[in-house]
Amino acid sequence: MKPVKIALLFFSIFFFHFKSSAQRPHLNIYGHVLYASPLDKSSKDLYTGGAGVEAGILIGRGKTMFNAMIGTTRFFADDGNQYGYLTYVPVKVGIRQYLPLTMHFLFVQGDAGVGFTNSRYLANDGTRFAADIGAGVKFGLFDAAVMWDNIHEENPKGWASWFTVKAGLNLGF
Repeated sequence: MKPVKIALLFFSIFFFHFKSSAQRPHLNIYGHVLYASPLDKSSKDLYTGGAGVEAGILIGRGKTMFNAMIGTTRFFADDGNQYGYLTYVPVKVGIRQYLPLTMHFLFVQGDAGVGFTNSRYLANDGTRFAADIGAGVKFGLFDAAVMWDNIHEENPKGWASWFTVKAGLNLGF
């Protein structure tokens, strides 16, 4: 009878250890390189595309992670663009949701925040509302996503949007 009690004691300790560690929040730090292709008419007329980097943290339990990120993207001027390149710095928060039955493999993500724009010659530089939505995959340390990114424009009134492809490392703790 004594071996059964010892086995039950070890099983109980093992079970409660994993149950309690599953309840602790998980923290991930990530960094991506990205390429952005303009989608709206005014952006397509001024810029050929953009390249940049971003970094952020993910914290959460289970399949839901809260996201905070900062990045920078430089949009390259088209030949007919008299304003030159545009620098875009987003600061956003959002949610990443891993899809059921994918073991943290596929995810959807949405973020919102502010985007700081700066150009040598544009008079309407400043702070704008920014948001994105997209989907991605995570393979071990590798993380990649495709996003539809938007920023509110003052002139012309409306939204500037672009298709963004990003890839990088995602380190979990």
